[in-house]
Amino acid sequence: AGHPPLSFYIDPKFQLAFAFPGKGAMPQTVLLDRRGRVRAVLTGEADWAGADARALVDHLLAEQ
Repeated sequence: AGHPPLSFYIDPKFQLAFAFPGKGAMPQTVLLDRRGRVRAVLTGEADWAGADARALVDHLLAEQ
């Protein structure tokens, strides 16, 4: 089953990045679950093709 595209958000005052646990650190990756809850935060470079990252994303996608 496919996933619809994410909504596009504009943050002209650049405050959204500071609302998450990384407090504006860059680069910052925030994974949200289907209810919009923060489930994982990574500050710094991420290997999204690696086994650990894929397992995390697969786990979140499998949740009900």
